Amino acid sequence: MSRMIIILAQAYKHLISEQIQTKRSFYYELKGGNAAHLFERPEIIDKNICHVANLLQCTTWDLGFIATSKGLVAGNLSFTFESGDKTNCCTPNGVLIPQIAANNAGQIVEINYSATSILIVEKESIFQKLLDEDCPRKLGVIIITGKGYPDVATRVFIKMLVDNISLPIFILVDANPHGFEIMCVYKYGSINLWWENENLICPTINWIGFYPSELIGLHLPRLPLTDNDKMKIRSLEKRFYINDDERKELKIMQQGKAEIESVAGISSRFLTSFYLKLKIPH
Repeated sequence: MSRMIIILAQAYKHLISEQIQTKRSFYYELKGGNAAHLFERPEIIDKNICHVANLLQCTTWDLGFIATSKGLVAGNLSFTFESGDKTNCCTPNGVLIPQIAANNAGQIVEINYSATSILIVEKESIFQKLLDEDCPRKLGVIIITGKGYPDVATRVFIKMLVDNISLPIFILVDANPHGFEIMCVYKYGSINLWWENENLICPTINWIGFYPSELIGLHLPRLPLTDNDKMKIRSLEKRFYINDDERKELKIMQQGKAEIESVAGISSRFLTSFYLKLKIPH
């Protein structure tokens, strides 16, 4: 109860001052005060903020809290903030995704781009490989990664882009249960944050691979599934939103799994010049 009261008091401060704050900065703010013993780890803050939001049937950003971003974005894209600051994403290694609230109230005021599509990739290693292969220029894509399971800040940013620029959006993940679930989080939403999904999901996302059904055609080996993998596949198959094509791929996945790196390793620049070139209109 004490934790909830502290969070509610901070949310009230945010509302009357019209300010937002990252959950991490709130954690360090509390760490130096009398309530430090109640919030010994950042995840305790996160859990209790989500609990309060759930009880009030609102989002965490309605309470004035936003997540610290870990995702990256690269490509022919730039945006201007209300403060006048500008960010150019056309860099060799990409830039950190900005921290914005879901409604983008008073934050990003202008978006400029010359890309023709958006590509989400599961892992930072593939993100960097695509940059090394000059994928943004060759295929005209804005590339985004959440570095594995996406944080809220990355999902908010992608949702903001989809709502404000009319570009097709694609996703590339591993041909394993973890990769499939990551695709589902972006497209259909997270089970853990179900009450916020309306502001985070992007149902127009097109899953373009890596498909389990492609392993034979690409002459790539399957890796054996663990017991956890098998349990995850069974759980995914039960989800009501899984469509017929996705269900077929899950069925094939029961025979074994693979990672995107196996596709990238077929030959130099194969991922950009052949695999993605066939899947992304440009």
